[in-house]
Amino acid sequence: MPEPRPPRPSRRHLLQAAGVAGLAGLTGLTAARAGGPAPAAAPTAGAWHPDRLDRPVYGLLEAEPDQYAELARAGVAAVTLPVGWDRAQPQPGRLDEDYLAQVQRRHEAARARGLHLSLDPGLQYPPDWVGALPGARFVDQDGRPWRGGTGDDVVDGVFDEQVREAQGAYLRLLTDRLGDLELAGIRVGGLARGELHYPFTDRSRERATYWAYGRSAQARCPVPGFRPGQGSADDARTFVGWYLGALADHARWQLELLRDRADDGTRLIVLLPSWGLRPGEVERALAAGLDGSTSGEQRGTLTEGLDWEGQLAVCAAVAGVDVCTTWLDPQDQGEDQDLLSPGRFLAGLAARHDLGVWGENTGGNTAEDLGRCARRVRDLDLRGLFWMGAPGLGRDGNASLADYADVIDAAQA
Repeated sequence: MPEPRPPRPSRRHLLQAAGVAGLAGLTGLTAARAGGPAPAAAPTAGAWHPDRLDRPVYGLLEAEPDQYAELARAGVAAVTLPVGWDRAQPQPGRLDEDYLAQVQRRHEAARARGLHLSLDPGLQYPPDWVGALPGARFVDQDGRPWRGGTGDDVVDGVFDEQVREAQGAYLRLLTDRLGDLELAGIRVGGLARGELHYPFTDRSRERATYWAYGRSAQARCPVPGFRPGQGSADDARTFVGWYLGALADHARWQLELLRDRADDGTRLIVLLPSWGLRPGEVERALAAGLDGSTSGEQRGTLTEGLDWEGQLAVCAAVAGVDVCTTWLDPQDQGEDQDLLSPGRFLAGLAARHDLGVWGENTGGNTAEDLGRCARRVRDLDLRGLFWMGAPGLGRDGNASLADYADVIDAAQA
């Protein structure tokens, strides 16, 4: 049977460390800014602790080392340090030292320009040997295994113990190997596009797509054999609670492992995509018997497990954790909770849990979109903005680096 694919074009693929981005769009700065010296490296440990942040951090995704000097002169303060699991650990039990040396040189180049770094461990790029494990794939209720494109072809660390053991072993090896690097943050999510969510819902189908039907998932399910649209109301409620809770537990496991191994001052930043489950969506889906007709199933907030309220409670239980909306650019559709933009909705939830919030745009955004995101950073008191991304700056109507520099100047005035 056909395998489900992402229902929309790829939104944000963080390039692996060996990727090369062009320099288009990195022009248009004023002569004074372009000719000024790059700032000296400031200490990284604890740099993003809320007690030390006197202004938001403005970072850039997908930047390459040959861009770092110009980015620093433009006022960009941070970049990501991307790692691909497939390249870092092509065989079980050991890391590729040549590849990790490249990662280390990237780190050194960024620090030499005064840029802070947020590590992306790259669990969204599993090596072939992990993908070949017996229970590696998420499976939906019709027996279809999940397969996606680059950055989306994730394995099932939520339910499958062998996959989670492989992920844990890799993260331990990686953090040991990179333990001497200065990291202001670590990006956490571990699933498609590095974010925290189940595979995408298949909008071409009449029924919603739930990803809890692999062998390992069904062995853990409190109502094994239950199928959406069938069975009792009690079983449906039990299934949904378990389904959402399992994803929150996956976040907890990642956070506890990384918190135990990272420097105390390094922020763990959980990436949360899309709109999030809104009040009443679960109850409406249950009332309809999980038949796929309700908003939470059709737009994927339920089937992708975007239970931000439950996930934020898990985040708040681990020290040094922030959350990040990767959909900061959408506009509000109204003032009801159902209609607030993802950034406003997440910021309201996070305030109740005393969690800091960051923002990222969805990619392919104009200068007008950038201005709106900058206003959200100010109005919602966000910790920072990572703009997506360097390869698209100034291309095809996208915001340019000069636009971003103007935004940064205005925010720091």
